[in-house]
Formats: sequence, C-alpha cells, structure tokens
Amino acid sequence: MIQLRSHEVAMGEARVSDESDGVMTTFVGSCVALCLFESSKKVGGLAHIMLPEAGGNTTNQATNGKYADQAIDYLLNTMQQKGAKLNKIKAKIAGGAQIFKTETGNGLFTIGERNIESIKKILDKHGIQVLGEETGKTYGRWVKFDLQNGAVDIKSKRGNTIL
Repeated sequence: MIQLRSHEVAMGEARVSDESDGVMTTFVGSCVALCLFESSKKVGGLAHIMLPEAGGNTTNQATNGKYADQAIDYLLNTMQQKGAKLNKIKAKIAGGAQIFKTETGNGLFTIGERNIESIKKILDKHGIQVLGEETGKTYGRWVKFDLQNGAVDIKSKRGNTIL
C-alpha cells in the first residue's frame, strides 16, 4: 500500500502540487474549498477561499487563497507552470455553508452563497467545468483532495460524499 503525503491547506491559503502520491486537506464552513485537477499531467490545486473578491486588497503566500478572484488566478497560473493545460482543468467545490446568524437573529449572512457564486462565475469565465459540488447547508466539511485521481472525499455530520 502506498503511503500518501498529506498537505494541510490553511484558511486563506492556496496550494498547487504535482505529487501524484499526495493529498491536500482542509476544513471549511462558510469558506469554500476549490479543488482544481488536470488528469493528464496529475497536477492539482486546492484553495481555501474566504471571500468572493479582493477589491484591491493584496495577498501574500500565506493568504493567496483568501479571495476567490486572486486564488483562482494563482491556482491556474501555477498549475499551467507545472504543465497543466487550461482546457483540461476541471473543478470540484465543497463548503459555502450558512454558519453565522445575524446578531438580531433575523436571517443568515450569505457569505458562503456569495463565495460559491463568485467562484462559479470566475471558473465559467475561464471555461472550467465544475464536475461536482457539496455546498450550502448549515454545517462544516472536512475535505480530502487526492492528487492521484482528482477524487474529493468530503466528510460532514451528514456523512461522506466522494466527488
């Protein structure tokens, strides 16, 4: 049995790898785990996206996944530097839960929903197909992204899902 190398992707971080014996992991609530994979080159990237857009804010290596627009640009550019072809990259998405209630208790913040909407819009602009998603609801998710085959294993209080 092959021992897989595990790489934790922190909140607001994005990481790209061509280690076919690796997995990337993260935990998301209202944030979104965006997994991009190019199967012919075995190049994958995971971003732990916190907010829909940078709005002029800049990031560094530790926060290159914080904003959807900057995270996706980083993932795509870095994956292409590792040999991935843009037209072969596919996406899977997890998270975007409605976790936080307003102080008055009247409704929920919609940051998770806005994150998902922004990610899909940007991916569509680049012609990247979303192959699967486990999003929304009111609970967090553990995400494990397998770089051997692009599978995304999602665990939550509702059970397991594999995309």
